Amino acid sequence: MSRLDADEVRRQVVISTAHAYLAVVAQHRVIEVDQRALDNAKAHYDYAHTRNLGGIGNQLDDTRAGQDVASREAELERALSGLTQAQEALGVMVGVDGALDSEEQVALPATPAQVDTREVPQRGDVLAGRRRVRAAEHVKRDTWADYAPTLGATFAPFYNNPSTPTQPQTGWSAQIVLSIPLFQGGLRIGQQRERDALLAESRAQLEGVEREAKSQVRVSLSTVQRAEASFVASSRAAELARQALEMATLAYKAGATTNIEIIDAERRARDAEADAVTAEDAARRARLDLLAALGRLP
Repeated sequence: MSRLDADEVRRQVVISTAHAYLAVVAQHRVIEVDQRALDNAKAHYDYAHTRNLGGIGNQLDDTRAGQDVASREAELERALSGLTQAQEALGVMVGVDGALDSEEQVALPATPAQVDTREVPQRGDVLAGRRRVRAAEHVKRDTWADYAPTLGATFAPFYNNPSTPTQPQTGWSAQIVLSIPLFQGGLRIGQQRERDALLAESRAQLEGVEREAKSQVRVSLSTVQRAEASFVASSRAAELARQALEMATLAYKAGATTNIEIIDAERRARDAEADAVTAEDAARRARLDLLAALGRLP
């Protein structure tokens, strides 16, 4: 029983550590997005500033572009701070004195193609609940032992110096005792009722754990499907936002628009890419939760 409880605790630690690891991976993606947005903003500022110095552009465009660069730098610094916090949290979960980083690519176990939500997952908490029921049943079956007689034996050697007429110097004594319980003031009946109650309680707890486990599988499966669809849509939106930024940049260089359109397109592109990163992280976490709900994590 203790081993199964320890396995369940270990499973929860593994899940929490995996989530902490994914948080580091996601924060790296956020930094990539913010760095790319900063590079775009700097490229636009260099172009607007050069135009202003050459007398082609104007001070307003130059100032707007500079303000956009400062905003992107602030966002990048916040993302770097978030990465440090995520790395330290991962180090705490792993049990090391310091920050830990993640690999660039995350290799999660394959998500099962088909899941029977009617079956109870073979998870540590379910197995521990079943073991508790079996233990309670075993204790109840042994109730007859409370009414059975007991036979005990004792053996004791002795040594006396000086000896006496009634007690030799050396010797031994042996005793066999037979005890037959006749009346114990309702103790055995109370113990039997307590064991019945413990068995009923363990069965009720097992039913609750199994019901919750199947519910988690259904919820996790639906979440995976929705999260993956959201990631596909977010990725498509990010790609369209990048195309819009390229068109706005070309239009500005051609003199057809002001840099307001570029700054707005840059903000939209950055937000769309950030949404794609969030959706990707949500999809990974959903797959992780599904594997955990199925009991397929180590």
